[in-house]
Amino acid sequence: MARCFILVFMFVVTALCHAQNNMDGLYDNLSYTDGVCYKEIEVTYQSIGRSPLNGQFGRGMSEIMKKKDIPQSSMYFIYNNKPYYINLSNDFPLRDYEEGERIVLQIVFYENVKQPYDYIYPYSIIIKEKLR
Repeated sequence: MARCFILVFMFVVTALCHAQNNMDGLYDNLSYTDGVCYKEIEVTYQSIGRSPLNGQFGRGMSEIMKKKDIPQSSMYFIYNNKPYYINLSNDFPLRDYEEGERIVLQIVFYENVKQPYDYIYPYSIIIKEKLR
């Protein structure tokens, strides 16, 4: 009986881990049109903070400056059990959010512009919240 329980337990844990690893990340499955991709996602809000780009003028910043003003703020959120900290458009209408609140965001990704603090992921910026 104990062996049966252990086998069932291991099967369930393995299935859950496999399912969790198959969830898309924010930068997965991006489809660009004219170098831009729009993605609408539901996230769990955590906090608002200062943009890591604020005050940077190194490699990659000139490409970002061509696309948009340098963002002043960023949003920290959870998407598919993974944390992200993404810049907010300076035009993004901020409101009072509750930590843990589920919100839908529209994010734009730029195909040939990389985040200047890691140069791995495409530059992305949150442009609006979709109201329910």
